[in-house]
Amino acid sequence: MQDLLLIKLQSYLAVHYPDMLLALREEGKEEVFIREKVEGISGQMEELLNAGTPAYMVEIYCMDVLIDSLGPSRYDYIYNILEDEFEKRLAAFERLGITLYEIISIIIDCGDLLHEFDEEDRLLKYAVIGVVANYFANPETVSHAV
Repeated sequence: MQDLLLIKLQSYLAVHYPDMLLALREEGKEEVFIREKVEGISGQMEELLNAGTPAYMVEIYCMDVLIDSLGPSRYDYIYNILEDEFEKRLAAFERLGITLYEIISIIIDCGDLLHEFDEEDRLLKYAVIGVVANYFANPETVSHAV
């Protein structure tokens, strides 16, 4: 079960936290981070399995706990803003296959705005929209193909 959770967490990070995953890889800490996260819930997992909880339910529960421990995804947050406010740009990114690159670049441009954030904070959303608009206005930052 633990091996399955390692694989599932790594896959989840690749889709929803690629910026975090890339930073961990650059530091050589990806495997350690994922292993420590899964080991951190191994006690709960064992208790549930020993209590006779079906394995699929334990897996779902453990993944929920792991995901909750990550906090909100900056990548998903920026993606949703692009989807809502910059739909044509996002479509162009997706068509060209550069969505991941561009969103990570925007996250970097946002700097401390997204260090610890509340997805429901309207002022933060407006500030991020401003950063994104500036990102698109600067010909040196956004891909020339868009």
